[in-house]
Amino acid sequence: MGYYLGQFYIDKRDLFILLVVVLLLLGNYLDYPLPYFDYQNLIIITLLFLLAKGFLLTTYDSALFATFLTALILTLFFPLLQVLYFLALSFIFLRLFKVI
Repeated sequence: MGYYLGQFYIDKRDLFILLVVVLLLLGNYLDYPLPYFDYQNLIIITLLFLLAKGFLLTTYDSALFATFLTALILTLFFPLLQVLYFLALSFIFLRLFKVI
């Protein structure tokens, strides 16, 4: 179930991601401590997720969503540049194998 906002169709998952971005920005602005995570890394990953959802028109975006959840978990263990490499390679392989 989704919502139409003019020309745009917003799914429930997209509303959740928009809410997460707003909460991350608010937490960063208020200097609320978020253990084990860096706000800037999380904001970059979620904004990349929103851009990818906007540019990649997929009917079944479960693989895309799982890839970004994996990237969020990887930010616990790896630097941001390595996580961005993972995202780039996973996009290439998902497109190569025609998953998305």
